[in-house]
Amino acid sequence: MANKKTAKDVKKPDTTKENIQFGLVNARSLLNKADDLEEQIVRFKLDIVAVTETWFVGDSDMKEVCPKGFKAVHEPRLGGGGHGGVAIFYRDNIKHSVKPMEEYESFEYIDVSLTIGPRDKITLIVIYRPGGSRVDFREEFKGFLDSVKRRENLMIVGDFNLPHEDNVDKKFMKIIQSHGLEQHVKDPTHVDGGILDLILSRPSDSLVKNVRVGDLFSDHKFVRCRIEIH
Repeated sequence: MANKKTAKDVKKPDTTKENIQFGLVNARSLLNKADDLEEQIVRFKLDIVAVTETWFVGDSDMKEVCPKGFKAVHEPRLGGGGHGGVAIFYRDNIKHSVKPMEEYESFEYIDVSLTIGPRDKITLIVIYRPGGSRVDFREEFKGFLDSVKRRENLMIVGDFNLPHEDNVDKKFMKIIQSHGLEQHVKDPTHVDGGILDLILSRPSDSLVKNVRVGDLFSDHKFVRCRIEIH
């Protein structure tokens, strides 16, 4: 349609530290959902979107999906194979730097510093845990949190694949709480139930506001919130 809005059309040049719209989703292959991603960005005027299970193989996949008016960084699954992978899409008036990463056996991730405006920054880490031993993951993730706990305005988001009768693995939640973090998603994010897609931050930073779990994007629902930098 000639009059259809694009992500570039809804670009907000006045994006400020008080008004950053954020999205999170497990895409289960983003290459065939590029239009769906742009529709979410346009509909909810999103500034930053974190995606797990991109299934990207290389940079060409990322460039094919990235909407106009946005830039992106991604980390494909180590060893390729076309599954897994994480990415961050962000408006082109936001600056980024990718932090050096360690290799972990139990999860995939990307670690990025995003600069909003002249100097306000958030640390955005996107996690994808594909399954496997929860014990191994909890041990590795505990060490990972120790390494990033002093980072400025820390947000850790992603698909942690930890369903539980109380929606999120209790032992995992104890680790989160012991590191001074709060889990903000309260409604099921998967078609079969369970809160698999999480948003973690420090309560003292007051970063995360108005968390909403939306419609299905894949077998996962699209999660949104507002970020405020104080």
